[in-house]
Amino acid sequence: MKKTLKALAVIVGVFVVLFLFIPGYVKKAVWYWGPSIDDYKIFYNRVIKAGEYQPWEEAVNYNDFKIPDSIREVIEGYKPIAGIVIQNKNIIYEEYWDDAAFLLLD
Repeated sequence: MKKTLKALAVIVGVFVVLFLFIPGYVKKAVWYWGPSIDDYKIFYNRVIKAGEYQPWEEAVNYNDFKIPDSIREVIEGYKPIAGIVIQNKNIIYEEYWDDAAFLLLD
């Protein structure tokens, strides 16, 4: 019993010491336990001023592309809010959901 308590105390002590010396952003990441679309509210961020706007061109076959069902299930498992497929500097597919985000580039 005493060995178990000592071992537990050592393990807890090691975690406390490690927690004290890891950077603040790592502590926040551990505390909030995983990424989400609202991470910008938790972590430090800065404003980057936009340059001149250059719209993306849409491909001739815009939104004719169909994501295979097996890949769609994987993507939707991440709860995305938006998805875009870009090929040769043209948008060939985009879709919007309700929860997280992804970006597919060719």
